[in-house]
Amino acid sequence: MIDHGFKYENLKYSALNNELYGDLDVGNNDIYDVVIKINGFPKRFPLVFEVGERIPNKDNRHKYSNNQCCLTTKAKEEILLKQKIKTLEQFIDKIVIPYFKHNSFYEINGFYKEGEYSHGIIGIIETYFDILHTNNLKITLEWLNKRMKKQKLNIKEPCFCESGKTLKKCHLKYYYDLSQISDKTIATDLSIIIVMMKAEAEKHLE
Repeated sequence: MIDHGFKYENLKYSALNNELYGDLDVGNNDIYDVVIKINGFPKRFPLVFEVGERIPNKDNRHKYSNNQCCLTTKAKEEILLKQKIKTLEQFIDKIVIPYFKHNSFYEINGFYKEGEYSHGIIGIIETYFDILHTNNLKITLEWLNKRMKKQKLNIKEPCFCESGKTLKKCHLKYYYDLSQISDKTIATDLSIIIVMMKAEAEKHLE
């Protein structure tokens, strides 16, 4: 049920389907026709569908063939749900509206301004680079494995960002972010990355 005073008054609520639907103004009378299926929230993000056929159903436009919008990766979603996204309004404010604003920018300029992960395996890797503030895949995999093995954290060891500082004096907070991701998600992502690396290695051997 939607709380009284819900500010997105152009979105209607269907109790039967537990969803919001209608026009979403993302600013300057820039309107998107959306359906937001609330089932599962706040344990997971609501499913958002752009049903006005304004955004092409293409991977590089972050929209699936069933009109569902690809908002972020699973790992990032879990962090956001634990730290920033507690209400439906926050979800729309911080996730949905920026997603559509990025699309509006793309329509005018032909590229995304910021904040977009690639689709598929590359997007998963980019997510962990972002979380750990590094572009080093080897270091990223080392820390993901530490997280999975639940190794005792040594805050005096070098930070994963390769600054030369200790973890305590550098990016300890980002390791905390990593701890917010479920074992299941990290295990799944690790297996996907490893499969990709093996496939790349086999290509070079051919």
